Amino acid sequence: MFKESQNCRVPHMNVDRLRDELHQAGVIGQHGFKSDQELFAWLLEANEKWREGGEELWMGDKPSAARMKAATKAADHGFFLGMGWGWLRDD
Repeated sequence: MFKESQNCRVPHMNVDRLRDELHQAGVIGQHGFKSDQELFAWLLEANEKWREGGEELWMGDKPSAARMKAATKAADHGFFLGMGWGWLRDD
């Protein structure tokens, strides 16, 4: 689900952009992670929250055909973090 392009389409994600977004949101300092395993566990938890939260969290008011296709792909792969950056601000 990771792509080389920094402007990849949802539900894909670019690792460099993910790192930058995590830094910009102050996630590591805010949560006090001491290891990469703690950060990874938090990312898995955030992904699970977005999966459980359903489409109202990441589809928007008027889902397009492309957004619906992305949601299907996210569900097929179990990866919802690429559907948007709102999960960075959810606690």
